[in-house]
Amino acid sequence: MIRFKIEHLNCGKINDKGFWVSDVAYEKIVVKLSNHNNKTIFIGYKKDHEVITNFLLTEVEKKYKAAKVAFSNFLKKGNFNSILIKSALFLASLDNYYRAGLIDVNLIGDNSKEVKDLKKYFQKQILKYLGRQTMFPKSQFWKGICICGRCRC
Repeated sequence: MIRFKIEHLNCGKINDKGFWVSDVAYEKIVVKLSNHNNKTIFIGYKKDHEVITNFLLTEVEKKYKAAKVAFSNFLKKGNFNSILIKSALFLASLDNYYRAGLIDVNLIGDNSKEVKDLKKYFQKQILKYLGRQTMFPKSQFWKGICICGRCRC
């Protein structure tokens, strides 16, 4: 969310590094699920959640497209809302697949409680520090983002 806000505030001043981790993870998970057409698989950290691949694939595709739209709308309008937070949580769940090969249960779960909590937290604690006057030179921004190893995730 912080990265989204920084990019919104500095629209047009940040050079794109070429990919999002979530994009790569999305492509990989779609290939994996497509190869297991209509089969039952187990997902989650303990592999204890049973799901049919076609259902999971449909949900992932739907949420991924919605996340892209939500991010694009946020960059244009700067509206911080529940849809954006839900999208950020979904993209973070894709990160688990990219880094660990783990299909996170949260890809299909209802996270309305987390969305509500995060919205309150970000509005009160984080976004107040990123006011309209905040500007980050692009070199400093990317250096900071890349140090933590989360370029475009």
